[in-house]
Amino acid sequence: MQHILKIIENDLKNLTKDEREEFRTAVLNSFTRITEGIDKKINKFEKRILETVGETKENVDIFVALISKDEYYLYEEKLFPMIENTESSLKDALTIRNGKFKEIYLSTSSDKIDQYNGKILNASADIEGEIFQFKLKLTLNLKYNEQVKKLYEVFNLNNLKWKTLLNPYLKKMFTLEIVEYDEKLLSLLNGSEKIDIDKENLENIWHEDIFLCWNIKEKEVLGEGVIRPTKDRIHLENILNFSSNKNVYICPIESCHIYLVEKIGQEQMLIISEDKKNILWKIWEIQEIVEEKLKKLNYKSFNNKMELHFINKLKLEKDLRIRTVTELERILNSFSVFREYFSFITATVTEKEKCLGYEVNSFILDEFRLKGHQKNLKIKLKNLKRDEFTIDILSFIVSEIQIYFPEYKCIGELI
Repeated sequence: MQHILKIIENDLKNLTKDEREEFRTAVLNSFTRITEGIDKKINKFEKRILETVGETKENVDIFVALISKDEYYLYEEKLFPMIENTESSLKDALTIRNGKFKEIYLSTSSDKIDQYNGKILNASADIEGEIFQFKLKLTLNLKYNEQVKKLYEVFNLNNLKWKTLLNPYLKKMFTLEIVEYDEKLLSLLNGSEKIDIDKENLENIWHEDIFLCWNIKEKEVLGEGVIRPTKDRIHLENILNFSSNKNVYICPIESCHIYLVEKIGQEQMLIISEDKKNILWKIWEIQEIVEEKLKKLNYKSFNNKMELHFINKLKLEKDLRIRTVTELERILNSFSVFREYFSFITATVTEKEKCLGYEVNSFILDEFRLKGHQKNLKIKLKNLKRDEFTIDILSFIVSEIQIYFPEYKCIGELI
């Protein structure tokens, strides 16, 4: 090899300027082809390993979107309101809905939202030229939080690893309640009245006629076949049949304790419970979403999807816990929304200090949370984008990392 190297060096000395340029171009092209070939071989190697390893754990991605009533029909096959729509006419609100009138979204930062909870607004109804005054109250709608907690219970029951839900709209959804009105108004309402709400300084952040949706469809299915006792003759086995059990999960039932849920093949589910009769089982079916189709929405959609490149797939398969700053950075950068809003600087262990944002997974209880955290794990980030969602996305990121580091109180710091 040394002999060949000397020949090349001697030949290079005798090359003209044009010949050297041609030689340089040829070498660059050769190295480009070599690196492309190596990349292809590495990709094939990774694919073969992943096919061998497989994914024994299901990876469930939840999408959320705020959709205006006028465009909901375009997405109703894949996206469903998180809670039942409470919007009604003024008459129905006063007679059958306990004063609940409308759903409202306020597009502001979550650290400012508390000032609007309980705010009283003046409104008027024009009925055939006669004006009636009444008052409305903005109240945070906590039913959305209850749905997230129920989703966590579904994950636990179906043996799924919990993934923090990214929903920046969640804590900014309000219900408009009628709290004061003239009794004469109720007898005159006919559905044709013109209603005017004095939004005061909320005009620019006020959004109504909207649905907060996610890709979860709730259904009820009837147990099929004979219910038989388990070997210990204490519990009972129920079999549910589906055309496909992919992305189908059993929802907990208050009146029936469920001990085990297991998928059998691709069409059946086994439920071991204490139930003695064929009851209706509530299931949540998670729809697969094509992200490209959500880009036409008037409001931004979000999801908790983690980019499953080679290393992430292996980590998820083995359920390995991260314990280094490098691993922490890799997990953070696996979320596209993180890269859009932040860049990682460092993580340090500190004494207790004020937390920025809020705990998204507040319903999770473990021994560390119950006893109290001794120290903080402070994640220092550079803020690349500041808008109404920044604090919510930071809270999502920190809450997801909290799952990996339960012994610390994870907090975020923006610079």
